[in-house]
Parts: sequence; C-alpha cells; structure tokens
Amino acid sequence: GTHYCEITGEVGWVVDMRAKYDKEARDAGVVICNFSGYDSIPAELSLAIAKENLGTTFDLVSAECTFNTHGQAGFPRGTILTMLKMLSPFALYREINKCVDFVPKAQRSRTLWALIRLMLPLWSKSA
Repeated sequence: GTHYCEITGEVGWVVDMRAKYDKEARDAGVVICNFSGYDSIPAELSLAIAKENLGTTFDLVSAECTFNTHGQAGFPRGTILTMLKMLSPFALYREINKCVDFVPKAQRSRTLWALIRLMLPLWSKSA
C-alpha cells in the first residue's frame, strides 16, 4: 500500500477517518500521518524540543504553544465546514468529545472543561 500524509488540523475529521480506515491501513502496513500541516508541526516540534531540553526530571503536565501566521490566505474549506457544522449544539458536543480522544485519560476531564469554556460566548459569565 501507499503511506498517507495529510495536513488537516480538523480533529473531528481525523477521528472519523481513523475509525473508517485504521484497521484496513494497519492490515496493509500503511502509515497514516495526520496533523502534518503548518498549523500543527511548529507547535508539536516546539513542545517536543522544550520537553527534551528541560531534562528527564521535569514532569510536563500540560503546555501551550501559540504562534501567528501572516499573509492573505483565508480559512481553508475544511475549517469553514467544521465551523458551520459546530453551529448545532449537538454537533459541537460531538466534535468536542472527538477532540478529547487524543488527550491522555488522566487529563480528559480538565481538557473537556477547558474546551467547553473556550466555546462559550464571550459575554457569558462562565467564560
């Protein structure tokens, strides 16, 4: 088979595609590499380098990496479709739950609440 590397940052889509194609890919010895675009790689590399340089005695519980991009490009089509799909409260709940599948089990509850707070309107007293 042919290995597959793609640039999406859409967690929900990746979860759906893994559910659909993971067994078939594994059986064929095919590697599927998700989140390999400009919006994922710099943050992942930065955190990996930071953890490596902090030494083995440092216990990294969580980290945040932010960066800005410049240019005239707009939102990718997939991002717009994901945002539109999340207008439904039920769809939003499903997408948030897909996101926490990638988080270590010990941190899922805290991450879920952080994502919910992030999605609340700015005028909300809970935000």
